[in-house]
Amino acid sequence: MPYLGEFIGHLLSELTNARVQADQETLRLAELYAGDQIMKNMPVPRFRLPNVTIRVPVAVKEVEAAAEGGVTKEQALDSIRQSAEKLLDAQSKISGIRILSGEKKTLKQSLDQAIQDFKTAEKVPLRITPLIERMVSNVVDVLRKSPEKAAALKPASMEKFANDLKSSMQREFTKFLVAPPRLNVLATTAELKEAGPIEILAQLEFTISEEGMEWSSIQQEGEVSKQFLIPE
Repeated sequence: MPYLGEFIGHLLSELTNARVQADQETLRLAELYAGDQIMKNMPVPRFRLPNVTIRVPVAVKEVEAAAEGGVTKEQALDSIRQSAEKLLDAQSKISGIRILSGEKKTLKQSLDQAIQDFKTAEKVPLRITPLIERMVSNVVDVLRKSPEKAAALKPASMEKFANDLKSSMQREFTKFLVAPPRLNVLATTAELKEAGPIEILAQLEFTISEEGMEWSSIQQEGEVSKQFLIPE
């Protein structure tokens, strides 16, 4: 029994494979045309799927129950606060930034304030990225206000420290993002026949637009070229 998201994903995957198969046929025809004295001067046919409309029925089987024993938003924020201080200490040592005792107290207060602001918004779901942005921004503001740090740290070093701290927090805190319950559906012809009359089935209709991606090679001075997928 698939999840609704998996079912739709399989449909999208099959459409993508259809485009791949069509492109492979275009390559075969291109070579065929190249070997013919007359056809080599003709355009090689190539078909695309700019828009595809799909209409499929599904039967909703069940909505999974929420996982038991999960942590609340407040519990997650408390755990994040404890981890944040450890990550800050670790990243400071890695970056060679010596935190004085007085600065540690101010940094702790800045982390507490960031967490408290997110606790206040009780009905807002937990969002990791803005929380990390707030905590790191508060930390950087504290360090920049320190005369010793302002003189010792170059802007590039401070930026690298901030980015590295964000990355370590992102890796650590994503475990607190809880996925919502999934929706199980019946989708095969046999299952739908057994489910009942068509009136009780959910009718899905969506239009898919094709967009292509292509490899692009980018090389900066003194560095090895890197390849990226970009929109065509």
